[in-house]
Amino acid sequence: MTYSERGSARPPDGRQPSAVAEAARPVRLARGVGFGLGALMLGLADLQLAASPWQALVLAAVGLGWPQLAHQLVLQSRQHRLAERRNRRVDAVLAGLASAAVGFEPFVTALIVSMQALGPLLMGGPRAFAQALLVQAAAALGAVLLFGPQPQPGAGPWVQAAGALFAAGCLLATAALAGQDRARQRQALHGVRRATRMQRAALAS
Repeated sequence: MTYSERGSARPPDGRQPSAVAEAARPVRLARGVGFGLGALMLGLADLQLAASPWQALVLAAVGLGWPQLAHQLVLQSRQHRLAERRNRRVDAVLAGLASAAVGFEPFVTALIVSMQALGPLLMGGPRAFAQALLVQAAAALGAVLLFGPQPQPGAGPWVQAAGALFAAGCLLATAALAGQDRARQRQALHGVRRATRMQRAALAS
């Protein structure tokens, strides 16, 4: 039995297969775009409330740090698909917390909820989409129960502009990621068909 048959992303010597690292890079880019622009939108919303500096530091740390950490978790895991599914759950938790942090301001919350759930929908289908929404709701409810309702900042012109940029970036990054995933699936299917034809030719000869 090979390491791949055991569901491991790594060979026995611990090296990371190039295919796994290559597939993980577009995911890191898409997550970086989403969280970076999302942090910008939330930061502008916080400015309207004269939020404390530590909130800006938290936003910057999450927006810049989480995509890199998620990427490393996938690379270090022996089951990279399972690791990425866990990362998406963390994405959903962070989205729920962000919605609660802005007091469920309609414009900001709608963008956060829809853009975060879009990736699971395109990559994992309706079930993954429903799970993302449930995780977001649970995280938001937990935040309200722990910290109480937060004030709504209102969606001023700068927040709206950042929100439009956030939505556009998420849509483009997710579409590109989904396109690359479909291309890899077609390439894998082509390889299987080619191997099948070669086996049939060898048996017929």
